[in-house]
Amino acid sequence: MISDAKFPWSFERDEVDLLEEDIDEIYRTYQSPKGEVKTIEQAIILEQLETEERAEAEFSLMMGVKGFFKKSEEKTVWGYSSTEERVPEQSFSCETSRSPFYEHVFRFSEKVFVYAQDAYAHGGNKKEHAFRLRLNVKMIPIKCAVAMSEEMHDDPLSIAMAKKEYKLAIVYTERILISLAFLAADGDVRAKAFLAPGTHIKHVLQQHFLRLNNERRGFQQGYE
Repeated sequence: MISDAKFPWSFERDEVDLLEEDIDEIYRTYQSPKGEVKTIEQAIILEQLETEERAEAEFSLMMGVKGFFKKSEEKTVWGYSSTEERVPEQSFSCETSRSPFYEHVFRFSEKVFVYAQDAYAHGGNKKEHAFRLRLNVKMIPIKCAVAMSEEMHDDPLSIAMAKKEYKLAIVYTERILISLAFLAADGDVRAKAFLAPGTHIKHVLQQHFLRLNNERRGFQQGYE
């Protein structure tokens, strides 16, 4: 259990697990067992895997760690195969109240995810962008939870990790904003309604990242 008066928020490990499970379910449904890319869904999954691998590789190089992320035939975004057991992670729980920003991001991701499922089910020219929304939007609260949790430790390694997670959250927010913009341009008023709150979330994430970067805490080379 972590508690710090400077960071009055909490994250329930079970809640983050549920977000990860939603994404894992998409992987199980659409990912090729042999890692093949024959559908737009598989291409979007590969895009996400490569994003996570690249971020982890850059971070590992910065830390001087070798042997990161070896490719396997079938993986999830968390870096292990779908047949492997997940190693229990440290609880994000603490005795203080939840971050209002994280709460906002979490609720936003839930609403976008429900919309994206409906848009994907209707198929047509919305299918590609709807799937990208489904796969990327829940990564945003996951990355926020990890980043804010790492900040609580306030040591160089944790701060460097927090910066990496905030940067990934920005990447995933940008991806959903692009897809929402395409859908809105096609006349989807529901997609248009998500653009303003999504843009606000991106700006706040950028502020969090820049704050850590400007404070020059953590390791100064590499993942900036």
